[in-house]
Amino acid sequence: MTNLFFNDKIISMEKGRKRIALAVDVFVSEYSQFIIDGIRRGCEEFGYELLIFTIGTINDIQETYAYQYLAIAAFITKNNIDGLIFVSGTQMHNLTKAELNSYLKTYKSVPIVNISAPFSGIPSVVVECEKAYKTIIEELITNQNCRRFGILGVDSNSAEVKQRTKCIKSTLSEHDIPDSCVTYWKSDFEYSSTFALLEDYWKKYKSFKFDAIFALNDEMAAACSDFCKLHKVKVPQDVTIIGFDDSNRASCSSPSLTSVNQEIPEQGYQACKLLCRIIDGNE
Repeated sequence: MTNLFFNDKIISMEKGRKRIALAVDVFVSEYSQFIIDGIRRGCEEFGYELLIFTIGTINDIQETYAYQYLAIAAFITKNNIDGLIFVSGTQMHNLTKAELNSYLKTYKSVPIVNISAPFSGIPSVVVECEKAYKTIIEELITNQNCRRFGILGVDSNSAEVKQRTKCIKSTLSEHDIPDSCVTYWKSDFEYSSTFALLEDYWKKYKSFKFDAIFALNDEMAAACSDFCKLHKVKVPQDVTIIGFDDSNRASCSSPSLTSVNQEIPEQGYQACKLLCRIIDGNE
């Protein structure tokens, strides 16, 4: 038995036991923790060990030095692991799909399962959000008489981001909401930049006349909620705010946040289950 020391904790690694690697941009985010929880559950169930590689952002600008995290990816080889789960969604904010697909080919020596964006030839766990948005928009328009909408989007190459935005816009169109009644912003999933974006809007238009606002994650939704409080816009009386991820923050905020739950731990579990089947020789 080999022991690895990490953050003053001893991690036991049994000889002969198969190992799964998880490649994720950061370890400390709530999204990553949810993914890890699901994969850990799968590893315990199927008898695998889990190694976590925080590889940072693949094409991060050099000024931040975060690109150096990627060096650890050199240890993701068939000599160290039996399979890899790769989280692609958080990488595609700065990479095109073709660029990330090319990068994933560097791991061709090991079986791969991908979470988030679909890639040809790579088994993937992908979220379908259309039903959730259709249900929410139907409620807002039919029962709450909402007619003016905002969308806090993201400037990203991510297929997930594009799908969420497309679902919202197409469903609003199906309910005869004209483009003139929909305002679209581009943020970056972060609280501070979203808040600054809304402040700029307020300075320009001196008002915030929306019936409902869709944010593509809960951080942006929280920024929107706090912005409304600062400018005496009542939530949800004046405007309804909808997030995405159903984070812990969503239920702890005041007022609590309506949010789409994309079952992140279950995504991790299903990816682990799928990878274990592949490693064991199944299609």
